[in-house]
This record gives sequence, C-alpha cells and structure tokens, in this order.
Amino acid sequence: MSIEARNISHRFGSYQALDGIDLTVEPGQLVALLGPSGSGKTTLLRIIAGLEHPDKGAVYLDGVDTTREPTQRRRVGFVFQHYALFNHLTIFENIAFGLRVRPRRQRPLEGGIRDRVRELLALVQLVVKPTKPAPQVLADACIKGAEGLVEQQHPGLDRERTRKRHPLPLAAR
Repeated sequence: MSIEARNISHRFGSYQALDGIDLTVEPGQLVALLGPSGSGKTTLLRIIAGLEHPDKGAVYLDGVDTTREPTQRRRVGFVFQHYALFNHLTIFENIAFGLRVRPRRQRPLEGGIRDRVRELLALVQLVVKPTKPAPQVLADACIKGAEGLVEQQHPGLDRERTRKRHPLPLAAR
C-alpha cells in the first residue's frame, strides 16, 4: 500500500501540531518518523489512519483520496503506544482477529487468514510459536490484517529489533 500525505496541517486550539507536512511512503517501504515529544508524529499517524481529520491537506492510500473516509474503510492498522491484546487468545488468534471480523464478502478463507498471519509475523520478525499466549510486548504484531500499518513507538520493545525494522529516518519539515 502506498501512503501519501499532502500539505497536512492540524491545530489543537492555538497549538500548531502540523504545518504543511508532506510524506510519501511507497508500497513495502518502512519509514520511521523521528522527532521530539510534541512534534506532531502521533498526530500525523492518527490522520493517516483516519482517527483525526486534518484542518488542511489530504491523505491518499494507493492513490485514492481517503481524507474523509471512515477509519474502518481505510484498511490501515494503528498500533497504539498503550495497546490492548486479548490475553485469552494466542498470538496467532490476536493477529487473525481483524481478518475474521471483516464483513463476509471481504473476509478471506481460513487458509488465506493463516497465510496472512504468517506473512505479518515475518514482517515484524516475530520468531516465536504463534500458539503461545500473547504477552503485551508482542502487540506490534497485532495489526489486524491491515494493508498498511502505522505504529507508535512502544517503550517496551527491544530497541535493536525496532531499529532493524525501521531503518529509514524521516524528518518532517
């Protein structure tokens, strides 16, 4: 999935969180947003995922303007910094959950769900048995079968693994 944010601006009262931000992410590219607290990283991610709306600008997913599309139609997963897993489910079941609750016409067959879960486990370099109970440190693997993923930095993640997964720093202008 390609992601493009064009001229994104957003204010919280008198505070200008984002001012004319442009971002392009090509399919398969991994990008890290780096900056100090309050620099607008999370706001931009929330706008891309559809959890916030920009005051100005547009978001394109695979070339389609989704700025006013509801969150559930965007097929973008957002892993919150303070995440919630279903503790009674295995790692596999947590990841498969989002695929299984899709409307029937959009829901893959069980074999397709298994394949997508394996693909997502490989993407996040998760080398554990997916049948084990899901500890909270593994929440970044639970991306709901999304086509794209935006995630906040998790304080509990191993920094070296995160660095390997997100090698390309991006500076917002």
